[in-house]
Amino acid sequence: MDTFSALRTRLNSWLSKGQSTLTLSGITPEQWGLYSFLNVDSHKEDQIFVFQTNEDAESFYHSVKKNFLEKVNFLHFSGLDASPYSGLISSERSLLFRFRVLDTLLKNQKLNTPKKTILVVSIEALALRQPPKSFFAENALNLEESDIVSPDELAGKLVALGYSHSHTIEEPGTFCKKGEIFDIYPISHHPVRIHYFDDMIEEIYLVDKDTQKTLKDHKVESISICPAPGILTQSSYANNLRGNIVRPPLAQKEKFEKRKQIFSQISDNQLFENYPVYTPLFFEKTSNVFDFFNKSNTVITFINSTEIEERDTEYQEELRVDYEETSVNDGESLLPDPSYLYDLDILEKLSSQKCLNVNNINVYSEIFEEDIDHLELKLENSRHYFSQHINLATPKHELLKNTLNFLKAEFRHSGNIIFTVQNDNSKNEILHILDLLDFDSKLLGRISFLPFKLENGFFYENEKTLVVSDSDLFAIKRDKAKVIKKADYDLFAEQLASLKSGDYIIHSKHGIGQYQGLEAMDIGGSKTDYLVLTFKGNDKVFVPIYKMNLIQKYADSTATVHVDSLRANKFGAVKSRAKESAKKLAFDLLKLQAERQSSPAFAYSAPDHEFKEFELDFPFNETPDQKNAIDSVVDKMQKPLPMDFLVCGDVGFGKTEVAMRAAYKAVLDGKQVAVLVPTTVLALQHYNSFVKRFKNFAVNIDYISRFKTGKQAKETGENLESGEIDILIGTHKILSKTLKFKDLGLVIVDEEQRFGVAHKNKLKLLKSSVDFLTLTATPIPRTLQLSFLGLKDLALIKTAPPRRQSIKTYLIKEDDNTIQSALNRELRRGGQVFIVHNRVQDMENYVEYIRGLVPDAKIVYAHGQMAEKELESRITAFYKGAYQILISTTIIESGIDIPNANTMIVDRSDMFGLAQLHQLRGRIGRSDKKAYCYFVVPSNRGISEVAQKRLKALQTYADMGSGFQIANCDLEIRGAGDILGASQSGHIEAVGLELYMELLTEAIQELRGEKKIIKKDIEINTPYASFIPSHFVQDASERLKFYKQLSNAKSIGEIEQLQETLFDIYGPMPDELNNLFSILTSRAHLMACAIKTVQVIDTNIILHFEKSLLDVNEDLRNTIIDAFIKRTRKYQFTPDFKLIYGHDKTVSPSYLVEFCKEIAEQIVPC
Repeated sequence: MDTFSALRTRLNSWLSKGQSTLTLSGITPEQWGLYSFLNVDSHKEDQIFVFQTNEDAESFYHSVKKNFLEKVNFLHFSGLDASPYSGLISSERSLLFRFRVLDTLLKNQKLNTPKKTILVVSIEALALRQPPKSFFAENALNLEESDIVSPDELAGKLVALGYSHSHTIEEPGTFCKKGEIFDIYPISHHPVRIHYFDDMIEEIYLVDKDTQKTLKDHKVESISICPAPGILTQSSYANNLRGNIVRPPLAQKEKFEKRKQIFSQISDNQLFENYPVYTPLFFEKTSNVFDFFNKSNTVITFINSTEIEERDTEYQEELRVDYEETSVNDGESLLPDPSYLYDLDILEKLSSQKCLNVNNINVYSEIFEEDIDHLELKLENSRHYFSQHINLATPKHELLKNTLNFLKAEFRHSGNIIFTVQNDNSKNEILHILDLLDFDSKLLGRISFLPFKLENGFFYENEKTLVVSDSDLFAIKRDKAKVIKKADYDLFAEQLASLKSGDYIIHSKHGIGQYQGLEAMDIGGSKTDYLVLTFKGNDKVFVPIYKMNLIQKYADSTATVHVDSLRANKFGAVKSRAKESAKKLAFDLLKLQAERQSSPAFAYSAPDHEFKEFELDFPFNETPDQKNAIDSVVDKMQKPLPMDFLVCGDVGFGKTEVAMRAAYKAVLDGKQVAVLVPTTVLALQHYNSFVKRFKNFAVNIDYISRFKTGKQAKETGENLESGEIDILIGTHKILSKTLKFKDLGLVIVDEEQRFGVAHKNKLKLLKSSVDFLTLTATPIPRTLQLSFLGLKDLALIKTAPPRRQSIKTYLIKEDDNTIQSALNRELRRGGQVFIVHNRVQDMENYVEYIRGLVPDAKIVYAHGQMAEKELESRITAFYKGAYQILISTTIIESGIDIPNANTMIVDRSDMFGLAQLHQLRGRIGRSDKKAYCYFVVPSNRGISEVAQKRLKALQTYADMGSGFQIANCDLEIRGAGDILGASQSGHIEAVGLELYMELLTEAIQELRGEKKIIKKDIEINTPYASFIPSHFVQDASERLKFYKQLSNAKSIGEIEQLQETLFDIYGPMPDELNNLFSILTSRAHLMACAIKTVQVIDTNIILHFEKSLLDVNEDLRNTIIDAFIKRTRKYQFTPDFKLIYGHDKTVSPSYLVEFCKEIAEQIVPC
């Protein structure tokens, strides 16, 4: 289907004549995006799309990149987030992306690639001065298979390019050298792993940066490595900086000290704070991004050209004013005038190039004017077009049919229809209705589907072409930006990796001790690593690394903890109490499960067409986890048993939508729904969310809370009893005896652990008869999920809240002007502001300080020490818009979702943990508005290195990396206590979560009558050196992590998987590590055999069985006796249950594995 052929012909004619500027009007940016995509193959030139702001450019890029990436090099080039003089600390991540794009453009030009380039950029980013082309050309490093370059030589070359050595390659600009394997994370490429054969590069593979595993299907033949910012500390660049940077007068002491500090850091090969803003000053000559294109073969498209010119003029004036202010005042900025940082004449220089102005002027005049340099299109918005022919105010499902019936009549004989769809759901639904309405084959031949994201369709009268977006028919789908799946990780291994000398641990037998470090010891001729633990009275215990499964981290060295005594077995009693408690919990869980399975419940019907329409009305594309949770819940509702389903997922992961789908399913089948929340504010919030989501559907929603008058509450109760209310939302008041439902079918509970015992007991009574859906934002450890398998239906939404395009994160020094302008920016656009100030004692002083900055703003403050009613009424008033600024402690961390609050200021952000800062920031950016988050750090005193790293992680890699996993450990451990209930958290505290989970799993297996495997901590003494050598895994915390994972491995499959991982990441394994794997594999084979010790002495193997276990397991004892007592030629079996075997030569590690496997098969046949 040839669409836009007339426009294409006109544009091609313009290009061939070599005119300089053509203006198109009456076309929106997204319509231009669609035109460009449909005609991308006919363009012979590279293109630059210029937008008014960075936000516009970013938004356009993300909305269409999926379509363009297959056909062209589609790139986005970001500028600075704010004026360089503003005091905001610029993002290092954006600088790395700029380097990546410039390097890519240079390579494409050099290689003369047939694939064309489209660059999306703002006018500010286009004018921003960049390193010259020679910087990238002269500092490139190309590596290919079969190149001869030794690992040491390669490391030297990378250091010269500004790369730094690291234990793992999690950030661009790092490399890691480990034996025959060399990992690099280039600035301009995905991370790669080089396999060496001697000094020759044998193979190059891509690496998954989260798991650090090789992507075996992604082999690359060569890579080109561009310089990293670290190169700027070299003397030639540093000298340029010295010449360009401001030389302050002696009176400006702060600036003078700052200049000294900058050059001191550079001489130590370190980059200084906010260096990305200073980048152009490191070079004698600079360029701009346009210089990296072939100018004779590039078309520059200005999207809304008049607005771009205005923005350019405004921004230059802003720069001039900011510069003058910073040059007069003493402060941190040493930047020279704006001409050093920006090419201020950029628009004038581009005027001689081929420029296309694409302007959005909605003209509905009949004139189709066509002069030499101006073309006016008549593209009519689809909504406007439809409103002239059909009534748009009809209910959703009728409107869909009316729209398609109109199209059937209007386009029966001529014209084309293009449906732009974002997913197969929309396409299938449209096809289904076209089929129902009997569209004939000729008309169907003129209908096409195009996978493209368009907010609104349009009618192009010239060609009688109607473009209908799926948003015209269903909800507008907004992508949740980038979907990041959190990798599963071993909670206890990650936690143990952070173990430092002096930290406290729990030993499964001896209790709480203090970790003193790893020590290599040679015992009986075999060298291995031991964990050294001290207990009361300085008694020591040496734990071999293969028994690290007995150890879990308990607390940091700074905690006040009393260590246990090895002489008084107090820990044994503590463990017994925890075991009893776990048994009781297991019994309760199994009892509840049995009750639920024996009592019948309403079986809901399968989802019908109305449910499908509700699905399509969801304004986002579901994440895979979310889709899976919805399907599981709806599936369970169709069973004739009461459902008890738990959905876990962090803030913003989309749990509420799961609840809404379940609620609509219940309402469609004539049942009522109760939504139970812990606070009044949350009740109001959920009520508003439900009303908004159900606005196109005939569902009656109400809420009950203490803010309703007695009369209103009475009326709600009557409507509920008569069945008029379909969904009721409220706090525990819903459970009161005065409220009666006509036909309750589903109860949705948000954060059940925040309710009191009495309310929980009421809920328990309901659970055996109606369907239950519980939502929680508490992270749940994987071990807990496993122990709940089969006891509770559980769905985890692990797809992280994406780095929403709408949250801009800034790091700022404590500065009145910056905070004032941040507050005013939000207040000017009618928004609200969260300020987090976590010190109750000086809260009122801080409120006065903020009031001084914005005297006209309405300010309210709140903290956890207030009376509950007072706190709730203040937050509710803020929610309803009575106040513009809420200053509070971290109580806003959980649950509060105020769409109009899109600016957050976190005071003393260096005092918070990474996970906490992430959760706080998740409170904003929850509407279509751009959101701003400012992390304030003190300006007059230094912040710790840990805090610096934490804040840098949030500002640069807002995705959750490994740092987030470790920060999440303490949350998960706390979460386990919450989910299991208050009665258990004391025991979890006493024996540690890991040991408690083992006890709970054992108790559940015992009560279910499952075959209990006798897992015994087998002592294995061999003459083999068995450990992970430090030259193989250099990072001590990584070694601890692998030791923990290895000793925790219970099955041969788990051990083999770990063996593969270590080989993949670190290369061929040394003998010591292979020996360790042999010992662990032997142990895994013998775990079910009731063996106490294994000894290898020269040619002999001695197994000693645990008599106490055999006494309580008669069948196992008899099997062992029958298997070995008569085979006197091969085995010697003693009365004290020792099995001695003499081999014909020295026992090797591989033979030990073989022997243990053979023994296990005789005792416990597979």
